[in-house]
Amino acid sequence: DLEFKYAAGKLTADGAIRNKADTMSGTLILAGTQIVWRQAPIEQFHAAFKLDGKQVLVSYLEALNGRDYLRGRGSFSLGAVPSYSGELHLDVAELSRYADLLTPPLSPFPLKGSAYTDWSGSSGPDGHQGKFETHLSHLAPLANAGAWTHNLKIGRAHV
Repeated sequence: DLEFKYAAGKLTADGAIRNKADTMSGTLILAGTQIVWRQAPIEQFHAAFKLDGKQVLVSYLEALNGRDYLRGRGSFSLGAVPSYSGELHLDVAELSRYADLLTPPLSPFPLKGSAYTDWSGSSGPDGHQGKFETHLSHLAPLANAGAWTHNLKIGRAHV
């Protein structure tokens, strides 16, 4: 549910986007402070996008809250054969602070515990390829929302 009635904080946008013959071009820079989505806090948000035809370049994407962070960059194509490449890095000391963001399709129910994740990947004519590594600690349902009753503690998982 992306209704803005659940958002608070300061977000500024700067740039120019042009659309001519179904081809977009331009740049967009977003910067935000003290953002809250429902109850999930984001102290700082920064993103920069460049649009070139059917290609979107994400120069950087960063959401910070204390020492927690989500950082990424990449590109994707909106053409007849969609493609993407990019990377995401996440380090969260306590997932329960972001319960309002961790909803389907990201998570079937709110979680508690910590997570450190690195993902990089791409797609093309030969399919998808990439690398995903995550470290989870004391992962469990936030309340009685989940199916398991014991905490899951993983020191390192590599998929």
